[in-house]
Amino acid sequence: MAVRTIGQQPAAAFQCLPCEWANKIVQAIYDLAMKIFNAIREAFQPTQNAHVMTKSLNIINFYRGAEPNNNGVTLDQILSWDDDQLERVHNYIQWIFPTDFQSGPNPSAPVLDQNAIQQFRNDPILKNQVLRSLRRMLSFYGLRIDECGLIVRGPHFAPRLENFLTNTHNFARISRMLRSLNLVGLTRESLALYAIMLDIAQNEGLGRIPQSTVDHWNRSYR
Repeated sequence: MAVRTIGQQPAAAFQCLPCEWANKIVQAIYDLAMKIFNAIREAFQPTQNAHVMTKSLNIINFYRGAEPNNNGVTLDQILSWDDDQLERVHNYIQWIFPTDFQSGPNPSAPVLDQNAIQQFRNDPILKNQVLRSLRRMLSFYGLRIDECGLIVRGPHFAPRLENFLTNTHNFARISRMLRSLNLVGLTRESLALYAIMLDIAQNEGLGRIPQSTVDHWNRSYR
């Protein structure tokens, strides 16, 4: 028995040796890969941030009609699109309703800094341009601004409603619009949009607009 035990020990040790070295090699490769990944991420992150900051400076010129957005499209061109194009294209809403946070779907779109926010708030021409954007998007949703400044259902609301409820990315567009209107100083319009959206959620959208969306609208408005 003693001879067999002694004879088995080197074999067992020999069998474990490749496993131990394999684990060390795999760990070394993993560590090296993570170092390379982190180095690349750190190298490119400042460039990405600078790109976003540079684009954020263009929003004023874009809204004044002095230059197009990063896709070569002007504000007037976007506002002249038909409803199908407004539904189909997803990289314009960040330009016509800019906010103070970076967009995940369109990270190169502008981000409002305090300087840009103050320019929008203090310049009636810029505000009127935002109102143009609002009216176009309201028409897209079948809504309109009445003579009292309230946002109400328009004559084409019924046929546009199904598009709104079916293509749920429009819910996120409303959140952006609410926040953007407040940031640029159009608080009355933001309140009117918030009110009509809550009314739609409680009526035509009941059971189709989730509570999480309504909660997000609430946070965006406030």
